[in-house]
Amino acid sequence: MEEAPGSNPSQELLLIHGILGSKGNWRAFARRLVSRHPRWRVILADLRNHGSFRDAEPPHTVEACARDILRMLGSLGRFPRLVWGHSFGGKVALLLGHLGREQGIGEVWSLDSPPGRRPGGSEPELVRKLLAALAQAPPRFEKRRRMVDWLQRQGFSREIGLWMTTNLVASPTGGYTFTLDLQAIGEMIDSYLETDAIPLVKEAARYGLKIGFIRGGKSLAWLDPEILELARLEQRGRIQLALLPNAGHWLHTDDPEGLLALLEPSLATKE
Repeated sequence: MEEAPGSNPSQELLLIHGILGSKGNWRAFARRLVSRHPRWRVILADLRNHGSFRDAEPPHTVEACARDILRMLGSLGRFPRLVWGHSFGGKVALLLGHLGREQGIGEVWSLDSPPGRRPGGSEPELVRKLLAALAQAPPRFEKRRRMVDWLQRQGFSREIGLWMTTNLVASPTGGYTFTLDLQAIGEMIDSYLETDAIPLVKEAARYGLKIGFIRGGKSLAWLDPEILELARLEQRGRIQLALLPNAGHWLHTDDPEGLLALLEPSLATKE
């Protein structure tokens, strides 16, 4: 766990990263937020099998991730009313809102994270290719830049290469090693694809949980039936929907100012 506190924090929010990421992916965005809203503290947490959270016991599921974070918050004795989750972390956030409703979690924003079950139960094409490549990666990289170069030679973008360097660990003998448990990551992805959070979204209004979704206008993660279903729920006043037109899946790096502008009303209502 890591915190980005404002100069005089009195409110807290939890921010959950996506698959193959870490809490560090959102550090710059969290600092941007608290510099503009000094009454807020942002809690950044690593999902199981990511960052500093290693050796988690199976099953490696979306629900297990939500319960991990609920236990972490319980150990701190602090349950933020506001939770944001990106990609895989979006579904975790939705389940966390459901499980933590009695602890005071009152509002969840899912950031470019389709809530429905994915047909076929197989990884999205990009993630499938990335996992296959990482399984063949050299055991050690002399410098972080070498991993970026290696992934670019495998056909991935520089941005994805930089994203993966957040998972490198300094080796005692020099250089950096990639130590993620790819089998556990694969199980997490399978769980994400098989988890249907739409029933939770529909039920949330019954116990007062507010839910919002932000979709990247250039994101390829969404299916048309999901978009239509969420639009119907918005028309009925059950959820909030927003579009970040110039961003792809990585909203916080593609358009951090636009993303913060869309999320700021949820901060203002709690200040």
